[in-house]
Amino acid sequence: MLPTLPAQPAGTPWPTEEWPEGRLEADRERLDPLIARAFAGGEEDALGETHALVAVHRGRLVAEHYANSFGPDVTYPSWSKAKSVTQALVGILAGDGQLLHSGPEQIIETYYSFAAFSFAALSLDYQFIVNPAYNRDRGPVSVFGVRTHIEF
Repeated sequence: MLPTLPAQPAGTPWPTEEWPEGRLEADRERLDPLIARAFAGGEEDALGETHALVAVHRGRLVAEHYANSFGPDVTYPSWSKAKSVTQALVGILAGDGQLLHSGPEQIIETYYSFAAFSFAALSLDYQFIVNPAYNRDRGPVSVFGVRTHIEF
């Protein structure tokens, strides 16, 4: 069973048809040339092609910029890029101890692997995890695993 998520703080907007807008608290004189460079593109540019930039801070849209032929109504396939960026950012926050309930993740693991046949092996694995996903409010948990390796 998943834990209940905390309620949104009062006054935090949640978009339906469009994002509520807010003020960007950044030095625009330094930021605008960086955005322009990201959208300049070109084959020789190491940044590649940028189609859209959308920044949301505390539930409010604070910056957005689109390349020609793109806009807020265009669907952008991100495949696994969005997940990778999100995981990297959460990892940085966890490593810095900035997550709300962060704590050190501790894992003890043991496994046994044996050749069941000349062409197949079977491995049994056990992990005991304290503060899984660096969250003090979870765990400890026990994880059991079975793995097979078959050669053709």
